[in-house]
Amino acid sequence: MNMDTAALGEKLRTGPAEQCSACIGLDGFVDRILRVVDVRYGPDDYRVIRTLAEYGQRLVDAAGMSLNIELVPEKSQLGGNGPIMAYALARLGGRVSCIGAFGLPEPAAAFEKLCAAAQVYSVAEHADTDAYEFEDGKIIASVLDPLNALDWEEMCAHLPAAKLRLLLEEAKVIALNNWTMIPHMTEIWIKLQQEVLPMLPGTDRLFFIDLADPFKRTAADLKQALLTLGGFRPFGNVLLSCNKREALQIAAALGLESADRKLDELACAIRETLGLWCVSIHTLHGAHAGTAEGAVTAPGFYVERPKISIGGGDHFNAGLVFSLSKGLPLPEALVAASAVSGIYVRSGHSPDLDELCAFLLNNQGY
Repeated sequence: MNMDTAALGEKLRTGPAEQCSACIGLDGFVDRILRVVDVRYGPDDYRVIRTLAEYGQRLVDAAGMSLNIELVPEKSQLGGNGPIMAYALARLGGRVSCIGAFGLPEPAAAFEKLCAAAQVYSVAEHADTDAYEFEDGKIIASVLDPLNALDWEEMCAHLPAAKLRLLLEEAKVIALNNWTMIPHMTEIWIKLQQEVLPMLPGTDRLFFIDLADPFKRTAADLKQALLTLGGFRPFGNVLLSCNKREALQIAAALGLESADRKLDELACAIRETLGLWCVSIHTLHGAHAGTAEGAVTAPGFYVERPKISIGGGDHFNAGLVFSLSKGLPLPEALVAASAVSGIYVRSGHSPDLDELCAFLLNNQGY
């Protein structure tokens, strides 16, 4: 697809003035970004392990013996699908509220910039993640006790039902992310569908779902969660966002054939099976989506050596809902979403609208 990205940036800049209003949740992490040392030459001189394959081989070679691994922390930052997406959307100009696990009684210091950019409501202690960064991917190792305990009653104990209802009523986008790491999330979805959403006026809203790598969950649990998404349909459109690995796991849980299937076709098959408005699949090289109107594929902005990869998908998600709220058709929204992610993994920071438009201008004919 050949797209005039400069014109796309202008559309974003001059689109509807009304802000993209969103309520996003429900997780929350403090992420420690780490590199794994390959060879150390001196106190301040070392080489890192570049790829997951190299790291994996080192682990395999140590079987039956022992292995010392040195980790070099690069930084600590706010983490979680909800908080990262919320901050990225606020940076683009969205009006954002974020519900999640940020610390009690007050959010931890790592969430300071999110608190400055959005309305933040903490309903649990935060979880913790060590993210091992490599050039071709990442390993995310987490301690999840606070999220394992987060259920409907715990959430409502810290966020009264009337306030929750008001936040959802004010939002055109309701994002409920990281089902995988919140064992009670399916129950929370059902409670929302039964007790809160019927009280909201109208259906002009988007429910945005990112399950977040469900590999560790059982196929039965995953299928139940996927079928539960249909309960949001009476109250608005439903968009399920996933990466390629997640899409293959979702297809397997639904009994769909995925071998040798193009990703845009797979998106359409998942969407049709679940009866959703849209399923999107993002990769390092582009994005694919399926709606009732058919399949869409858009190239991305590949980064061979990213500065950071954790949060790249969440920035794609933020860019996608922001672009859709500006009235962009789905093919253009996918390109803009890939651009938001591309800027982030190149620079390590979340772009604002001016930076996004400048990036699109400088990458014409990509």
